[in-house]
Amino acid sequence: MMLRLLCLLLLCLGTPARAALDVRPAHFSLGQAAAYLADPGGSLDFDTVRALPAGDFTPVGSAVFSRPFTDASYWFRLPLHNPAAHSLTRLLWLDAPWLHRIDGYLLAADGQLTHFTLGNGLPFERRSLPLIPPNQRLALPPGDSLLYLRVQTPDPFIVSLNLMPEQDFLLDQRTRSLHTGLIYGAILSLLLFNLLLFPCAVGRYQLAYVGYLGSFLLMNAAYNNVTFPLLFARQPDWQDWMQSGAIFAFLITGLVFTRSFLGLAQCHRRLARLTRGLIWGLLALALVTPLLGYATHVHLAIILSSLTSSYCCLVGCYSWWRGNGSARFFLLGAASGLLGTLVTSLTVMGVLPYSYLGYKALDLGLVLDGILMSLALADRLRQTRGAAVAGPAGGHHRQPHRPAKPAGL
Repeated sequence: MMLRLLCLLLLCLGTPARAALDVRPAHFSLGQAAAYLADPGGSLDFDTVRALPAGDFTPVGSAVFSRPFTDASYWFRLPLHNPAAHSLTRLLWLDAPWLHRIDGYLLAADGQLTHFTLGNGLPFERRSLPLIPPNQRLALPPGDSLLYLRVQTPDPFIVSLNLMPEQDFLLDQRTRSLHTGLIYGAILSLLLFNLLLFPCAVGRYQLAYVGYLGSFLLMNAAYNNVTFPLLFARQPDWQDWMQSGAIFAFLITGLVFTRSFLGLAQCHRRLARLTRGLIWGLLALALVTPLLGYATHVHLAIILSSLTSSYCCLVGCYSWWRGNGSARFFLLGAASGLLGTLVTSLTVMGVLPYSYLGYKALDLGLVLDGILMSLALADRLRQTRGAAVAGPAGGHHRQPHRPAKPAGL
């Protein structure tokens, strides 16, 4: 009995209390300082949670907390310490812009309670600063305090907490805006270049590619919340549907471009019919699954993004193997887009550990995809014009090159 008590005492002494976070410097992705509590039914209220001992909360154990799609709510407990003799104003913000609702409770040592709400389920004006990441200005009293956050979202569950002076937040956002501007500038340049080339093109694939690039810009602006303040500042529900709907639009235009550019209708008719069936199937899912709710719609869109990218890559590989020389750049572009899509999808679904580079892998992959697809279009146009010029010299019976049709395709 005494031995058991001694072991328990040593265990307690060997498990120090989680140190409070000094609020003076800037803190990015401070998950290591926080602990969480799962609330599967979403039934716990703040009075119940605040009464729980700290040992009931599980340390996050990583800089960013992430989970696969879930209907559960999660409570986060973050001890804070302000060593100054006066209150300090700090900005709390979260990386993932799509989080639906965050309820925050700042509990001071003297029992004073401050409650706030933010998230994409509320009008954009509820943010303390009119910028895309959900953010809240906090007045932190001298001494110790406790910050509780309740997070609930039907979207990918990624919680990256940041606490810092406002000037550090603004500097970070300026840097991220530069990255976003470079991505958008590159895609817009490719889009305008190919749009200007469309009158000179000999096939509809050029216009299909313009639609593909345009849908990527729309999807990127939607899931990065750029469309929220611009279009739906007072209609947060519409912003939700824009996010999932834009992903479906991107997948559909990708299949349309694949079918058109690789000439499936002329060379691989069964693949052309299969691809057309997938296009109509995606369109049907995009229009019907909203009846099952936004959560089902967005989950399906994210899962299908990896599957659709894989299909386009496989079709490009098969077309190149069957002798379509124009498919070489298409295959490289599709592979880079597939890699970016897979990394981003697995990151937002919580399968891969969250990182900013992993979250932005789709952007980087699609920029490389866009460059390679433009080379593919130029190569296709060169081959088509070369065949047209060589046609009269080969006689009236010369036929354009057509890959051999394998059995069953």
